[in-house]
Amino acid sequence: MWSGGRLPTTGPAPDRITPQAVDRMLSQVAEHAAQTGDQILASAVITGRRALAEWQDLDGRLRDLEGEYERLARSESRALARLQGVLDLLDQFTGSPRAGSPHTGPAVLAVRMLGAFELTIDGQQVTDWRGQRTQSLMQFLAAHRHRSVPRDELIAAVWPETDEDGGRHRLHQAVYELRRTLRAVDPGRSPVVCGDGGYRLDSEISVWVDVEEFDDLESAASRCLAARRHDEAAELGLRALRLYRGDFLSQVTSADWATAERNRLRARFVQLSIHVAELIATRGDRVGALAVVDPVLSVEPWNEDATVIKMHCHARGGARSLAAAAYRSCVEALNGEFGITPAAQTNRVYDQIRAADPPANRAADPPANRGGLIGDRGRARPRSPAPPPSRPAPPPR
Repeated sequence: MWSGGRLPTTGPAPDRITPQAVDRMLSQVAEHAAQTGDQILASAVITGRRALAEWQDLDGRLRDLEGEYERLARSESRALARLQGVLDLLDQFTGSPRAGSPHTGPAVLAVRMLGAFELTIDGQQVTDWRGQRTQSLMQFLAAHRHRSVPRDELIAAVWPETDEDGGRHRLHQAVYELRRTLRAVDPGRSPVVCGDGGYRLDSEISVWVDVEEFDDLESAASRCLAARRHDEAAELGLRALRLYRGDFLSQVTSADWATAERNRLRARFVQLSIHVAELIATRGDRVGALAVVDPVLSVEPWNEDATVIKMHCHARGGARSLAAAAYRSCVEALNGEFGITPAAQTNRVYDQIRAADPPANRAADPPANRGGLIGDRGRARPRSPAPPPSRPAPPPR
């Protein structure tokens, strides 16, 4: 018997309406109408079957269009590749390579994702994105440009709240709009290609991504540091830090994949900044070292490694009051964020600075907190909602 106006909820995908489920429900309604002689229900069944037939027809046509779209995209890619070959051959005969050719000049596409997102083609910035979804699609493809990204992965990353059909429609529309956007800047190129069941940036086009260069420079600096080539490590590290204009896609706050990458890159940025600041401070360049650690403390005011470097730099420059202020800021941040006190080494540095300061200059300074947790360098902590209950409370001032 028909159980009411809801679709059956059995099967592998209970939240998805299928033609089979609708047909079963209509059959149940028709049986109930025949038994009771209910003409209204019988009429509703007829209307429902017409709507079902129309839906199935449109769904079939949509799938045909989807297949045709993919075939045309592959044909377009092959045609562009043939055109590129012809133009390259013409270049060989004329001896004058085209301006901006990806084989002879700088990167055709330059993608910046550290900080605010920017895309330039041959130095010309793309500004008309025809909607946020085209920009989000470009960001994900650029972040995974060395592989073909499956459609399901793209949909889950960019439109996680949509169902399968809706996500597929949005993806095709976004790909179409993204190609239009990029062609508006350079009609001769179509950087987004379809293949292997997904989409990717054309591997034949030269692409520069700031995240990749940052990772490469950071890794090279770490290798130099391990080999005790300190000058090279500092130079490579500074080049990497100059690329870090801000957190990864700082304006994208609702995408899980962007959040994970943002946390990874920030951790590398913080650790690299501390190593570089130590190397610069060892040279005696206190101003340069402070310029490196201050951005760290702007995002992690509780970072004790950066605080210790800042305290040393100010103290060696004779600005002991600024060193004490840096310590107090760290104490407040640790207590407010985690409910803990500084490590023993941080307190020892503060004690040494106070001991070298005339008593009149430190009358207003709070006494060093000696109840902090015992620990060594590298106590920069991840953000947590609340301190564990087993942590001892800081002693009263």
